[in-house]
Amino acid sequence: MISCLDSKTVLPYLSPDRENLLEYDLSRAISSVANPKKSVIGVMSALPVMGREAQPMMMMRQPQQAMQPWIFLTELKENYAVREIPMTAAKIEDDISVLVLVHPNGISDQTQFAIDQFLLRGGKMVALLDPYSFVEARMAGSYGGAGPYSSTLSKLLPAWGIQFSETKAVADPLFATQIQREGNPQSDPTILSITSDGINKEDALGAAIDDLLLPFAGAFTGKPVEGLKEDILVKSTSQAGLVNAALLEAGGDQVRKSLKSDNISYPIAIRLSGKFKTAFPEGAPKSKDEAGPSASPSPAASPTPSPTPMEKALKEAKGDGVVLLIGDSDFAYDQIAGRTQQVMTQTVFVPSNGNLNFIQSSIEQLAGDSNLIGIRSRSSGNRPFVVVNKMEAAAEQKYQSKIDELQDNLAQTRQKLASLQTGKQADQKTLLSPEQQAEIKKFQENEAQISQELKQVRKNLRVEIDSLQDTLKWLDIAAMPLIVTLVGLLLAHLKRSRRAAR
Repeated sequence: MISCLDSKTVLPYLSPDRENLLEYDLSRAISSVANPKKSVIGVMSALPVMGREAQPMMMMRQPQQAMQPWIFLTELKENYAVREIPMTAAKIEDDISVLVLVHPNGISDQTQFAIDQFLLRGGKMVALLDPYSFVEARMAGSYGGAGPYSSTLSKLLPAWGIQFSETKAVADPLFATQIQREGNPQSDPTILSITSDGINKEDALGAAIDDLLLPFAGAFTGKPVEGLKEDILVKSTSQAGLVNAALLEAGGDQVRKSLKSDNISYPIAIRLSGKFKTAFPEGAPKSKDEAGPSASPSPAASPTPSPTPMEKALKEAKGDGVVLLIGDSDFAYDQIAGRTQQVMTQTVFVPSNGNLNFIQSSIEQLAGDSNLIGIRSRSSGNRPFVVVNKMEAAAEQKYQSKIDELQDNLAQTRQKLASLQTGKQADQKTLLSPEQQAEIKKFQENEAQISQELKQVRKNLRVEIDSLQDTLKWLDIAAMPLIVTLVGLLLAHLKRSRRAAR
């Protein structure tokens, strides 16, 4: 227990798996009792990030299970007052210290106007946008299917000079993640395991982060308008490219087939600071009801107009604002950021990467509590083999042309075979000639041969990648003991020689 005057806080069970977060947990507890007045964090999202109560079957097609708040918000509640703001909000209240926007799918112009005015008043915001939110897709019960699972700020970003595509995702072979797809290991370049090479270590946020896991992230392009400063916090390598979001669930092979490197390091997370330009120079936008055509009412029937936000709308910034834009919203989801485990009677969340660190530090930095940022975890459980990823990318590039050629031949063979068999089924009375039967048999044998050859090429690729991994692992395991042994023998030999010389 930690106490200061009348304020007290109790530390939870100290799990060994949270050893790297011990200093942060202690400092956060001290901060909470030393500063009893909590800043207000506003949270706006199209996802149930604040949790959701169980809904019965009545008046619903499917019952909804209860959901707990996302862990990063649960952690923030220890030091801040977290308030939910509806997606239809017409104003962001003045007492909000930081607005957290998580996947604002379907956000209206009126709500974007409210955010615009909040920033012009000197507000601060963390916005998690997404070209494809698999969390929303899974909750909708159509994971991998078509659906409007993207989010952006269509009015605000152009006013700041920034573009974010809702249909393109970043694919980076050097940051590819090994996943299990249909029981087979596969390297997916759209699920980014970003190492310190893609993190700005000179910034206060990046200095405490070693790695990030970003599934299906988008990129920010463009140049900020005059008056705004841009800091790139997370970026891809120069071998990355943008792929259509429709391919994200097709698998790594299809993504690599369509991937073309643009020789550009795409910004995935950026921070804009300074005096923001309004995205609504004409004032508050009209709602759909107001914008629709209607007959002109008689003066007697017209109600007395009440003051509207347009009359008080700010056209210029009163002070400097800060916006942190992140091109992925799923990274803050519990199952991506870590895992939960039961320790005695308590449920403990164990981070498996730097995701939880990154989202919490981003909010805390904007909220003004900078003392907690520098003492975050300096390590995590995810340690991708950067050299192996580079070797894998080279090996896959070598084999990919052969795989593409075999797949095209196989598709053509199956198409011709299907056309012959369809012709036979269309008229069962017509007997195939020996030549036609021989042709069908030839295509069937060709199909089997190409399938076997394609299987062998993929097997060779897997063997080469596994061999590279095993070689580097053995070098990592054996090299250091061998060096220590050689140095020890050399020192012993020198010591013995000196004694003999005496």
